[in-house]
Amino acid sequence: MTLQKSSLRLAALGCISMLAACTGGQAGSLPAYQSVNVPATTKLQFAVGTANYAGTAALNTVATFRQISNGLSATLLNTPSIVGPAGFTVPAAASAGNDGGTNSITATPQTLPGITPAPTTFGQSIGVFAYGFAPLNSTTNGPPNPGGFSRQPFYSASQIRPVLGPPATPDFHDGNTASSFVGYPSGFASFAGVALVPGTYTLNVLVPSADPKLVSNLTAAGTLTSTALLPTFAAPTFASDGAGGGTVRVVVPAGVTETIVYVRDLTAGGSLYYSYFVSGTGPQTVVIPALKGPSTPKGGATQTLTPGDSIFVTAVGFDYPAFEAAPPGNVSATPTIVGANGQADLTASPVTAGTE
Repeated sequence: MTLQKSSLRLAALGCISMLAACTGGQAGSLPAYQSVNVPATTKLQFAVGTANYAGTAALNTVATFRQISNGLSATLLNTPSIVGPAGFTVPAAASAGNDGGTNSITATPQTLPGITPAPTTFGQSIGVFAYGFAPLNSTTNGPPNPGGFSRQPFYSASQIRPVLGPPATPDFHDGNTASSFVGYPSGFASFAGVALVPGTYTLNVLVPSADPKLVSNLTAAGTLTSTALLPTFAAPTFASDGAGGGTVRVVVPAGVTETIVYVRDLTAGGSLYYSYFVSGTGPQTVVIPALKGPSTPKGGATQTLTPGDSIFVTAVGFDYPAFEAAPPGNVSATPTIVGANGQADLTASPVTAGTE
């Protein structure tokens, strides 16, 4: 299943766009300032659910913050916070900062250079964009790295990096996209070490402005009705074909409506990310072709996975249309981000490590 290739460049730039439209020449600089009515021109959505990380429970969240006109990210900079119901408590983890022991997961507003920002879960870099939370906030040092996405779950030492890549997305390894762009977001942010408390979770988003009259505050809410977890997802297996490809096998648990298999090739120069969409439950097989790697300057085929590289494979199963809501193919301002039960539940396998 492949997302529309025509949307690739728009979404790659739109990941960090303001309400003013970006063009290809503006990817490395801040867009010109425009006065806009953020609440009137954007849509904020928020959903919550359960997450099962190899048997460990976590709170899952999904957010979208998009322009009504084109579905791209609503702002270049924002400060989000999540307020949980009574009884919800953020763990006293070092990465939680001042949020530990409270019922709020917060970010830190931008500060002037030289001023030490308050420590929070999201810090100053993480905002909410077209599909989920990501460290893409522009700062006084310039625009962020468009390939930077948070590892999941927060507050956990055992994390995955769910980056969407080809063939589930258009192929951005073709030389026409900035090398810093490593993939698209999967939309979800999970939080480990918290009690799953039923009730309403509220997402507040502050959009700052140099003009106090243009400061915007937006709110969306999601309800956790059931704390039941999806079944635990067993670790996938990976078998190299020795020629640049291989085979991944997973057993998708009951209750999952779709699965994304994430493959990371740790190369000498960084990482290449691939992802594969799987429908159905029970035993499933993903075949990684040998010659679907980055294009050469002359357009020649290269190996998908480089022999000798370390390969990491994770499978995440969802009970909501996580893949269908993702950029670059989905440009709706209000994509569906909940399943039949009104929640956004997932189950993630352990990471399987191998060698090509």
